[in-house]
Amino acid sequence: MPLMGFPRTTIIGPLWLKELTPEGESLQNEFDRLLNLRFDKLLAAHGSLLESRAHAAVTKAVAKAFPN
Repeated sequence: MPLMGFPRTTIIGPLWLKELTPEGESLQNEFDRLLNLRFDKLLAAHGSLLESRAHAAVTKAVAKAFPN
């Protein structure tokens, strides 16, 4: 994905988030539910395989996408 301009870090794509969030609503609760799960590895639909420390990477991505 870096060849297409995506960063090498775990992100929640802002355009994806904008397009999939119903008007006047937030998907933050869905990501908070994900963070309630225990996981160390992540194979996302787009991006690199995270073989370790995936929960910390997703936590950081959620905090950046939902700064409130």
